[in-house]
Amino acid sequence: MVTGVKRDYGNLIYMRIQKHKCPDCGHSVFLKKIKRKIKSSSKNAKDFDFNIGNVELSGTVKFIWYEFKCTYCGNQFTESQMKAFEELEKKEAKALKKQKRKEAKASRKGK
Repeated sequence: MVTGVKRDYGNLIYMRIQKHKCPDCGHSVFLKKIKRKIKSSSKNAKDFDFNIGNVELSGTVKFIWYEFKCTYCGNQFTESQMKAFEELEKKEAKALKKQKRKEAKASRKGK
Protein backbone atom coordinates (compact mmCIF):
# COMPACT_ATOMS: atom_id res chain seq x y z
CA MET A 1 0.00 0.00 0.00
CA VAL A 2 1.35 3.39 -1.00
CA THR A 3 1.45 5.91 1.84
CA GLY A 4 2.47 8.90 -0.29
CA VAL A 5 3.39 10.18 -3.71
CA LYS A 6 6.29 12.48 -4.53
CA ARG A 7 6.57 14.05 -7.97
CA ASP A 8 9.63 15.78 -9.35
CA TYR A 9 8.89 17.71 -12.52
CA GLY A 10 12.44 19.05 -12.81
CA ASN A 11 13.06 22.27 -14.72
CA LEU A 12 10.02 22.27 -17.01
CA ILE A 13 11.33 24.95 -19.36
CA TYR A 14 14.67 23.16 -19.77
CA MET A 15 13.15 19.73 -20.15
CA ARG A 16 10.12 20.46 -22.31
CA ILE A 17 10.89 23.54 -24.41
CA GLN A 18 14.59 23.21 -25.25
CA LYS A 19 15.63 20.69 -27.88
CA HIS A 20 18.01 17.97 -26.76
CA LYS A 21 19.94 15.18 -28.43
CA CYS A 22 21.36 11.89 -27.19
CA PRO A 23 24.88 12.29 -25.75
CA ASP A 24 25.79 8.82 -27.05
CA CYS A 25 24.50 8.78 -30.63
CA GLY A 26 23.24 12.32 -31.38
CA HIS A 27 19.64 11.33 -32.23
CA SER A 28 16.59 13.02 -30.74
CA VAL A 29 15.31 12.21 -27.26
CA PHE A 30 11.87 12.30 -25.65
CA LEU A 31 10.71 12.60 -22.06
CA LYS A 32 9.81 9.35 -20.36
CA LYS A 33 7.83 9.25 -17.13
CA ILE A 34 9.49 7.04 -14.51
CA LYS A 35 7.54 5.60 -11.57
CA ARG A 36 9.05 3.69 -8.64
CA LYS A 37 7.55 2.46 -5.39
CA ILE A 38 10.20 2.62 -2.67
CA LYS A 39 9.92 1.56 0.96
CA SER A 40 11.53 4.10 3.29
CA SER A 41 13.19 1.21 5.17
CA SER A 42 14.71 -0.44 2.06
CA LYS A 43 18.33 -0.30 0.82
CA ASN A 44 17.21 1.78 -2.19
CA ALA A 45 15.74 4.46 0.08
CA LYS A 46 19.16 6.15 0.40
CA ASP A 47 18.88 7.20 -3.26
CA PHE A 48 15.54 9.00 -2.76
CA ASP A 49 14.44 12.08 -0.83
CA PHE A 50 11.47 11.24 1.37
CA ASN A 51 10.99 14.85 2.53
CA ILE A 52 8.24 17.15 1.30
CA GLY A 53 8.73 20.49 2.98
CA ASN A 54 8.86 19.82 6.74
CA VAL A 55 7.18 16.42 6.40
CA GLU A 56 9.11 13.17 6.08
CA LEU A 57 7.23 10.44 4.28
CA SER A 58 7.55 6.89 5.55
CA GLY A 59 6.34 3.50 4.41
CA THR A 60 5.97 2.84 0.69
CA VAL A 61 6.21 6.04 -1.35
CA LYS A 62 5.57 6.32 -5.08
CA PHE A 63 8.20 8.52 -6.76
CA ILE A 64 7.46 10.01 -10.17
CA TRP A 65 9.97 11.89 -12.31
CA TYR A 66 11.01 12.33 -15.94
CA GLU A 67 14.12 11.26 -17.81
CA PHE A 68 15.30 11.71 -21.39
CA LYS A 69 15.20 8.58 -23.56
CA CYS A 70 16.87 8.29 -26.96
CA THR A 71 14.63 7.39 -29.90
CA TYR A 72 17.46 5.49 -31.58
CA CYS A 73 19.71 3.74 -29.04
CA GLY A 74 17.23 3.65 -26.14
CA ASN A 75 19.66 5.03 -23.53
CA GLN A 76 18.14 7.07 -20.72
CA PHE A 77 19.56 10.19 -19.08
CA THR A 78 18.54 12.19 -16.03
CA GLU A 79 18.13 15.95 -16.22
CA SER A 80 21.45 16.47 -14.43
CA GLN A 81 23.28 14.08 -16.78
CA MET A 82 21.87 15.89 -19.83
CA LYS A 83 22.81 19.31 -18.41
CA ALA A 84 26.37 18.13 -17.70
CA PHE A 85 26.71 16.78 -21.26
CA GLU A 86 25.36 19.99 -22.80
CA GLU A 87 27.65 22.17 -20.65
CA LEU A 88 30.66 20.14 -21.73
CA GLU A 89 29.54 20.38 -25.35
CA LYS A 90 29.26 24.20 -25.04
CA LYS A 91 32.74 24.46 -23.51
CA GLU A 92 34.25 22.31 -26.25
CA ALA A 93 32.53 24.36 -28.97
CA LYS A 94 33.74 27.59 -27.37
CA ALA A 95 37.33 26.29 -27.14
CA LEU A 96 37.23 25.15 -30.78
CA LYS A 97 35.93 28.54 -31.90
CA LYS A 98 38.70 30.28 -29.94
CA GLN A 99 41.33 27.99 -31.49
CA LYS A 100 40.03 28.71 -35.01
CA ARG A 101 40.18 32.46 -34.36
CA LYS A 102 43.80 32.12 -33.19
CA GLU A 103 44.71 30.13 -36.29
CA ALA A 104 43.00 32.63 -38.59
CA LYS A 105 44.79 35.51 -36.87
CA ALA A 106 48.15 33.71 -37.15
CA SER A 107 47.62 32.99 -40.87
CA ARG A 108 46.79 36.67 -41.53
CA LYS A 109 49.99 37.74 -39.73
CA GLY A 110 52.03 35.28 -41.81
CA LYS A 111 50.90 36.82 -45.11
